[in-house]
Amino acid sequence: MARFLVPRSHPASVSFGIFLARVVTGAALGIHGLPKLQNLTTWGEGMGFPAALLPVGAIAEGVFGWLLAIGFLSPFAALMCAGVMAGAVWFHVGQGHAFAATAPNQAAFELAAVYCSVSLLVLFAGPGSLSVDKFVFKPRDGGGQ
Repeated sequence: MARFLVPRSHPASVSFGIFLARVVTGAALGIHGLPKLQNLTTWGEGMGFPAALLPVGAIAEGVFGWLLAIGFLSPFAALMCAGVMAGAVWFHVGQGHAFAATAPNQAAFELAAVYCSVSLLVLFAGPGSLSVDKFVFKPRDGGGQ
């Protein structure tokens, strides 16, 4: 299991790019999810979400978003964030919302799609060298991956 958590090696420039995308996306999700954490079972009332999924969405954004930002337990954090953002895209598409807003206050799903994409990037490429995972889940034999 710990081997799954050991980040892959990338050139420094790639790790820095992953770092920037991961931190911005994770922090945005974390900040967006904080009010939901304060209202675990009521934040989505009237939106048509199943009540049982409201706490999952709040925790995915408000907790796993921050874990994604710092790069800790990255595969799990990325999977949770990608899942909840894929659900957000699905919700918007089902409501007939546009991909990108063309008017003020128009609902759209481009931001959820970007967050989902960055989360999938981290899931498949790893969090990069600038992550907590890189320091916590080192290979024990000192060898490469």
